[in-house]
Amino acid sequence: MDRFAEAGIRRAVEADIPEMAQLNSSGFQGNRGDLGAALEWVRDHFHSGKRYHYFIIEREGKVVGYIGWEIRGGYVRSDPAVELEQLSVDPRLKGQGLARLLIATTMPEMKRWVQKNNNYIASNIRFFVWGYFDNEPAHSVYREFFPQCRGYREQFGPRAEIMRYIDLAWAHSANEGVD
Repeated sequence: MDRFAEAGIRRAVEADIPEMAQLNSSGFQGNRGDLGAALEWVRDHFHSGKRYHYFIIEREGKVVGYIGWEIRGGYVRSDPAVELEQLSVDPRLKGQGLARLLIATTMPEMKRWVQKNNNYIASNIRFFVWGYFDNEPAHSVYREFFPQCRGYREQFGPRAEIMRYIDLAWAHSANEGVD
């Protein structure tokens, strides 16, 4: 994981939760402005076992962004699915490529993890993300990694979301064809 260290990215540890919650409370409508709710949300996901994977990016010893990947629909599906469920960057550092770096660095790691932990993959691993239809800054990043669109929902009130995805080919060994 040398590229992780070079990028200042690593798997999150329990001690990162307060800084992650601070980012969550400033970046997500569901917990906006409520640090207590954000702490509970991040902690619950962190402790959900192998279903959820958090990674953080640090600058000068401070967590300045994080990404959360969730394994969807079970661990041994023939068609596994991994959702980019949370992505947050310090608002003062937006536009510096940290979100892109988090996705580009952690998506191959998640692909390796799925391949290593699932012997039933038929052909592809689907990676997907839901984003508000009108959130062009997010979609400008998502389009680079999730070029296909499918799906529409109004899960959180009348604000529409669309699903972006990519199907990555399964490699026969956990180290083959990931990068």
